[in-house]
Amino acid sequence: MIIQIILLLILVALAFFISEEWILMAVVAIVPFHFFIKECLYPLIGEGSLFAMWKELVLMVVLGKILWQIKQRKIKVNKYYPLWLVVIALFGIGILFLFAPNKMDALISVKSLAFPLVAFFIAAHLRFIHINQRIFTFVLSISAFLVFIIAHIEQLFMPVQFGHLYRIITQILPSGKILYTESAYTILAKNRMYGPFVGPNELGMYTALILLYFSYVLFALRNNWKNKVFLLVLLILGISTLMQTYSRASWALFLFAAFILFVFVVRRWKPIWQFGVYVIASVVGMVLINKDLPEIFMASITGKEASAGARKVTFEESGIKIFERPFGYGLGTVQYSSPNPRSFNTEIYWWLILGEIGILMGLLLLAVYILSIVKMFSYKRTERNIFTSVMPCFLIAAVCAGWASVILFDPIVQLVIWLFVGLGINLSLTKKTIWTSAPLL
Repeated sequence: MIIQIILLLILVALAFFISEEWILMAVVAIVPFHFFIKECLYPLIGEGSLFAMWKELVLMVVLGKILWQIKQRKIKVNKYYPLWLVVIALFGIGILFLFAPNKMDALISVKSLAFPLVAFFIAAHLRFIHINQRIFTFVLSISAFLVFIIAHIEQLFMPVQFGHLYRIITQILPSGKILYTESAYTILAKNRMYGPFVGPNELGMYTALILLYFSYVLFALRNNWKNKVFLLVLLILGISTLMQTYSRASWALFLFAAFILFVFVVRRWKPIWQFGVYVIASVVGMVLINKDLPEIFMASITGKEASAGARKVTFEESGIKIFERPFGYGLGTVQYSSPNPRSFNTEIYWWLILGEIGILMGLLLLAVYILSIVKMFSYKRTERNIFTSVMPCFLIAAVCAGWASVILFDPIVQLVIWLFVGLGINLSLTKKTIWTSAPLL
């Protein structure tokens, strides 16, 4: 505990003296490795439940700086940020936290539902002076590249070592088959890739977002040949990672978001057919290499695969439970991270939300998603921003994917999504930092 406190104090102290823009970029780059770092530090800090708050504490320091600048009138409140809607949502979640039956379980839900909206505010109001889109994209590409490399090392060379590091292995059979603590790590007896994330679905959702971002950068923007080669390698590694997570919701989210992005936002034939060739060639290549993909895909479609079948069964049951308690069962009572019994089981993100915070608050949170999409499309008419183009498409797909999977609830996934959404309406990432053909590398 003492070591965790010391580490947190050091990070918070650094946050006071480092520029807000560099802190935000560092958080975006490091947060995908959060679980990996925490488990590597396990011999030193134990479970690390306190250290796990590092990202929230660091960003709260940044929030304090931004609020002070707003008070000093150095920064204006961003008109594209749905301020009052978010304030009402945060106030409602705060009230629910006070009445939550288990505060530790409720805290997990707060990290997934409330704090990402705070991060959204931070990213939307932070002033970028020394960092432009090119620098941000370069750092993001290096971070994503390392995520994909670690994921492939875990899956292909060190599944046992990573399993022991994460303490998720119960037994290794004489045949070499690994038995995990959770069924989510396998599908039809096939190990799923999870890399530096807590699980395969979390890695899949992050990868879907990264692939969408860099697909736009490669196919819709001008790049020199060095950029093109590097980005193509990154996208090939990324699609390999995405497919080996066997996260069907992430597959669908990526394809649906990309369809919206290229057909309705980019609206140019060359990027559309180039992206189509990339996806088709990647899928064909992966199917030729990995013979299990068609079987897993068909089992998911037909419902023969366990989790796919469970969604069909629990969808109606969860809906009935929600309408029995329209004001919710309480914050933290349905989310899947708690070791305590849940009020009911669900594989649907929006059912989880409605079950915890009630129908009215759930609709309010949905309104935040929808209004953020509208605001980004409105902002895009006047300013050019990579995030502005990509994130409304991703959010539309995410809202739909939330009716098929629960994985959107993950705190890391939510944090990255809403930081990106905030950057999508950030007034300092404007035409003066437009992407050009200058080298990324």
